[in-house]
Amino acid sequence: MKKILFCLILLFLCGFKEEDVVIRVIDGDTIETKNNGKIRILGIDTYDTNSRMVKKQQDRTGYSKSKIKKLSSKGKKFATQKLQGKKVTLIKDRRDRDRYNRKLRYVEVDGKDYGEQVLKKELGNVYCDDNKIKKFNYYNKISSSKCN
Repeated sequence: MKKILFCLILLFLCGFKEEDVVIRVIDGDTIETKNNGKIRILGIDTYDTNSRMVKKQQDRTGYSKSKIKKLSSKGKKFATQKLQGKKVTLIKDRRDRDRYNRKLRYVEVDGKDYGEQVLKKELGNVYCDDNKIKKFNYYNKISSSKCN
């Protein structure tokens, strides 16, 4: 019994990891997987085409609407190239789901953190509402657009 309890505590502290296959890329920060359904990728906010979101991103970055839409297209293309049909590792953080019932996970592909790749290519920003996630400070440090 003590061994089982120890293993469960260790699993909780280390973060839950699970492998799955991406069956659809919705946009640069949302995917659908075979066994887990829709996944909102933790820590990043890629550019959108939705008018309300474009306005928020314009205010935050100072980019024009056309630049945001261009970056949105590049972000989805990058996500499709990196993730579509690939086996990925999904890593749970503190919260399991968002208000839309999507699972919240970090995503690793080929052993590399996808969110980090997006930030380094400047195809998105740190998702400032994720300030309680484990990688928030690291993501904020490597991103060109900082959270206040």
